[in-house]
Amino acid sequence: MSQEMVESMYDVQYGTIDATPEEAGYYAPKLDELDAHFMELVQTGELQCASYLLSRNGKVFASRSMGKLDFRDEHKLFLPDSIRRIASVTKLFTSLAVMKLMEEGKLLLDQPIASWIPEFDTPMHKGITVFHLLTHTSGMAADSGYFTEPYPRGWWEGAKGDNWIKSMLAGTLLNEPGKAWNYSSSGFAVLGELISILSGLEYEKYIERNLIEPVGMESTFFKVPENLHEQVCVTSEWDLPRTDKADESNKKRPPRAGGGLHSTLRDLWQLGQMMLNHGECDGRRILGRKTIELMTRNHLHNVPGFHWGARKPAIKYGLGVQLREIGLASPETYSHEGAGRCAIYIDPVEQFIAVYMVPTNTRFIERSVVHPRSIMWSGIL
Repeated sequence: MSQEMVESMYDVQYGTIDATPEEAGYYAPKLDELDAHFMELVQTGELQCASYLLSRNGKVFASRSMGKLDFRDEHKLFLPDSIRRIASVTKLFTSLAVMKLMEEGKLLLDQPIASWIPEFDTPMHKGITVFHLLTHTSGMAADSGYFTEPYPRGWWEGAKGDNWIKSMLAGTLLNEPGKAWNYSSSGFAVLGELISILSGLEYEKYIERNLIEPVGMESTFFKVPENLHEQVCVTSEWDLPRTDKADESNKKRPPRAGGGLHSTLRDLWQLGQMMLNHGECDGRRILGRKTIELMTRNHLHNVPGFHWGARKPAIKYGLGVQLREIGLASPETYSHEGAGRCAIYIDPVEQFIAVYMVPTNTRFIERSVVHPRSIMWSGIL
């Protein structure tokens, strides 16, 4: 690779903005500090690339990226509008869809899942409700690595055969429903199935028609179109865009409700802005104000969680959204993160949204996920 390409890869790439930092009430030098923070991680190889978008009062005032798009090609730059797998941020879409069905009178949050899915009609599972799945308190299998086990096994490995729900429920629950917080993508797969049952549409179609399209998210996909594969950020062979041919031959696979979407900074910001606007997007009502308020307040009290070894005695959690407990963000801030990694944070007090992608094929890097928030929020005037 030429010296010129090395320098280009470590240059900051700039995306479209709607206002200057000063117009948004933000201290501009903090953006340079944020660039330097991410750039150091890219240069040391801890990250392959990084990008972020910041907005305030509905106006994007920063959209930047750095590093390489593809782990196989040093010449492709990661751009602010590049497409990236958003993993568990998909759960935010699923949660919004469940709440939309609640608004339509098709479910109650305290209603047992057994009301619709017969496999849950057992003495062990009949107490699991929609609320438990949304808040990760159902007792169903936690995600691979949640208990810091040395040889993790993915929940999906047990969700096979003609009846993936029955096979996934084999064995015992981790806890009595409501008694502990255990991060469970398997529970969100069940919510995806519930969405299909109640709407009469496949889960992916429901999300596309009721969230992605009305919010105007033009670069958000479960299956990235082949003509856009060159715009997708990949950090490993596993990351490569799939054709879904294997899935088409197996219609009984679990819905990708816990982590199946690809998106961009701007698209995720649009979803966040809809929530910050109390469910409204460009004059269109997507969800009700009271629904967003219900989703984004704490619903757990004295519920403990192992939390990847942190052993938290009491976790705060909304309906499918994470809540902040410490840091510079306002206490009312809500969010969701995804493996690989990416995050969206929404601060309703400051009318501030931060979306960032820090793709890597290595271990969890706290400096890339947690530390940037201090820099971001410290620039608010």
